[in-house]
Parts: sequence; structure tokens; C-alpha cells
Amino acid sequence: MLLVQIIGVKEVFRDASLPKVLAFVKKVFPCARFILNYRSNVQAQVASQRENNFPLPISASELYRRNKELVAFHNSNRKTTFLLPLEEFSDSKFSALLAWIGIKNCSFSRIVHANTNYQDDSEVETKGECKFSK
Repeated sequence: MLLVQIIGVKEVFRDASLPKVLAFVKKVFPCARFILNYRSNVQAQVASQRENNFPLPISASELYRRNKELVAFHNSNRKTTFLLPLEEFSDSKFSALLAWIGIKNCSFSRIVHANTNYQDDSEVETKGECKFSK
């Protein structure tokens, strides 16, 4: 029997030293893999911050700079990073993420859209028999 443990951490980087933080995590955890989630449309992100009274809003130019840093980190670490821009959330993108993690023989046929028109769309469906492989 193959026992697998994947530990995940979500971190929202508020400070400007993102490349240093990612380099540090990579050094301390050399087997770490990174799912780099960001919003490509920085103007929409700025508008969302404004609409939701975000306590510490980030400027469009700063968001753009941070996105460039994430993509640059990905380009330098392609085997250990997976780009996941919000605008690409889809069954196929999350199925590709499963495969990248090492989960084979399954895919998503439906994913959660918790923010879609403020509706509760909390059903997730998969196809196949999900198995982890090294």
C-alpha cells in the first residue's frame, strides 16, 4: 500500500520581497512545489479591492510587478511550479493540476465556483479512479 501525504500551505504575500521569500522556501524545503495563483487582470483586482473595502489595497502597478515576479519564478522553476491564474480556472486547468501533483487516471468534470454571481455552487465532480503515482 502506497501512503501519500501532501501538505499544502496558502500564503498571501503582502510584502515586496516575494522573490526572496520564494527562494528561502525553496532552500529550506528543496522538494517543495508551488502553485502560483494570481489574477492576470490587475484592473479587475484593484476594482474588487475597492468594492470589498480591502483594508490594505495594492496598486495596479504593484500587482503587475508581483505578477511578473511570479511568472519569472515559474520560468526559472518550471518543474516545481504550476501557474494558476484566476482567469484560467476551469475543469481542464484543475485536471492538469491533478496530473502535475501526481494524481493520475482522473479529471474534474465540475469544479466549485464559490464566487460566481454570489451563488453557492459547491459541487465538485471527478471522472475516473484517482490514484497517486510517483
